[in-house]
Amino acid sequence: MVLVRHLRRQAADLRSRQGQSFTSALVPGISISALAPSDKRLPTIEEPATAHALCHADADTLPATDITGTTAAPAHVEDCFECPSDSPCDSSSDSDNEAPSPSGQQSLSAYLSCHGLDRCVFVKVLGQGGFGRADLVTIPLPGGGAMEAVRKVLFQSTDGISQTEALYREVAGMRAVEGCRSAVQLLGSTQPKTAGDPHELLMSWAPGGALSTYLDTLKRLRSYSTPVSRPRNGKKGKGEPAVPPTLLPESLIKVLAKCVLTAVDAMHSNSVCHGDIKSDNVFLDESDGGIRFVLGDMGLAEQADDAGFVRGRAGTRRYAAPELHTQLVGGVAECGVTLKSDMASVGMLLAEAAAFRSKPAQLRRYMRYECDLPPQTPPALKDLIEKLVDMSPDARPSAKEALAHPHLMD
Repeated sequence: MVLVRHLRRQAADLRSRQGQSFTSALVPGISISALAPSDKRLPTIEEPATAHALCHADADTLPATDITGTTAAPAHVEDCFECPSDSPCDSSSDSDNEAPSPSGQQSLSAYLSCHGLDRCVFVKVLGQGGFGRADLVTIPLPGGGAMEAVRKVLFQSTDGISQTEALYREVAGMRAVEGCRSAVQLLGSTQPKTAGDPHELLMSWAPGGALSTYLDTLKRLRSYSTPVSRPRNGKKGKGEPAVPPTLLPESLIKVLAKCVLTAVDAMHSNSVCHGDIKSDNVFLDESDGGIRFVLGDMGLAEQADDAGFVRGRAGTRRYAAPELHTQLVGGVAECGVTLKSDMASVGMLLAEAAAFRSKPAQLRRYMRYECDLPPQTPPALKDLIEKLVDMSPDARPSAKEALAHPHLMD
């Protein structure tokens, strides 16, 4: 994988500078054992990154949200599945639990929508939070083979929103990004008629893990790097390579920005606000041989009214736009909360990836204009972020306008 090679190159650089032997590269979602100076061991990352936010929700998240990482369904599977013509595609059909024969031209998506939840086989729990549980499952396919997916089981919430309302809200958010390769894709969902019926969603899975986990890995790796050395006694000499200007390499920050903005543009084009953009909700996908990021967790997605306003009653404070943050702490935003609140969160996401993952308190201070990005931040990236986090929602670019920023055009 490209990211694996990238981390191995960084580990090799550290070996040459420190004389230490790294037994493996730090890769999100994979157990590793690596020796560091003074025989200290680097932290072992064992939990699947897709379960990160479910198990470790931010303390400042209102309300606590459950997270599932997903990506588009495999494109190489042939569209050759057929739902029975006399079946309404509900759980009562095909009582023998056998998949329909692979005839006709019904798409894979239709097969998964009809039968995915009924026939999925539990593999393991990825994570669990107060509002739901995420399971890794496999789905047998007609003609042989299987595909992996994520089944999200919703629990009864305590914030006044019913399970059914929460389910339909997330389904609506995911339908707003249908077909967008930079966003989670819905494979199927239940249609509960009573509170006791299952409230479940079936979503595709991004095994690359959460961006937050990858940033933490880079942060740990950087913490063991040697500072730039200075020549002694006036002698000329080669110092150690300087620390990179951004935590996530600038080339990947560009990919991150393009992917997330593309997903946000799809949502906003359908007048849907994501409401909780953060690194826990962005996932890595290398399934097609390249690197891309996918935006997930539409649990707080909200339809905007005709004037473009949303209620803005939930989200994560550290990444929230100023007007949304005001409401999260019990105030009333004079300007209201609009789709542009997502743009500020995208800016905060990029600021975190560039500089503030290792200093989380500064991320909120940055939004309050109490600190600035480090001086080594590439000027074009700094300009893009500053435009996204402008205090005035009207001054922030739309997702489409941000995608046309010079920093993302090369």
